[in-house]
Amino acid sequence: MRAVRPGSSSPPNFGRQRRRRVAVGTARGGAGHAEEVTVYSIQPGRGFEQATVVLPTDYAGGLPRDGYSIYRRCQQALHQTCLAHLLRRCREMIEVSGPAAVRFPQTVKEILQQGLQLRDLRDEGEISNHGFAVACGRSEARLDRVLESSYRSAANERLANHLRRERDAIFTVLYCEGLDATDWRAEQAIRPAVVARKLWGGNRTPVGAHTQEILTSVLQTCRLPACRSFAMISNAPRSARATRVETR
Repeated sequence: MRAVRPGSSSPPNFGRQRRRRVAVGTARGGAGHAEEVTVYSIQPGRGFEQATVVLPTDYAGGLPRDGYSIYRRCQQALHQTCLAHLLRRCREMIEVSGPAAVRFPQTVKEILQQGLQLRDLRDEGEISNHGFAVACGRSEARLDRVLESSYRSAANERLANHLRRERDAIFTVLYCEGLDATDWRAEQAIRPAVVARKLWGGNRTPVGAHTQEILTSVLQTCRLPACRSFAMISNAPRSARATRVETR
């Protein structure tokens, strides 16, 4: 499956320029294409227009992501909301909720964990197709039931509303083998950019930002396990056919 894992970080203002957004995508090729690349783009904004510099509007592959609303506008993609984010949110709510309010995040946590367990059983071949389909249906129905209710706790209602918005993207991983259940790859890929933003990193000017996004894209791609770093860098200047990738 072809998949893109977007991530983003918002640096502080640089001089008098507008706030810049660091958009990161780690992309994996589809069937027959094992290539995986990391792309950085430093953009003067936080909207959908800036995100589509890396992620095209008609993208139709897998899209593990966080809950940032702009990604939902990629209507052809196979969305998978990050279950690690949801589980962490549930755990944090359980720690501070009272006896009555704690039941909702506990139930959501159990449902999400059950979904991940089903995925593992499927991938390991330890469940039949029929058993897997039945178990998926039960998990889906249980989640729908808890989302039908209203909750007195403001925190519970906020979580319920978020899950209702993300409902179609919660269990995509159960029906698309090879799709990540979290956006951990993008979270890892964006770390160098998060450090650089606090140390300037050359992105105070448009030229410096463009230089940084190119260099960081190449260096982070070279760190990927399947990348032949030396061959990639040494062959690029000698390539018989130059390929220019526009990021603006």
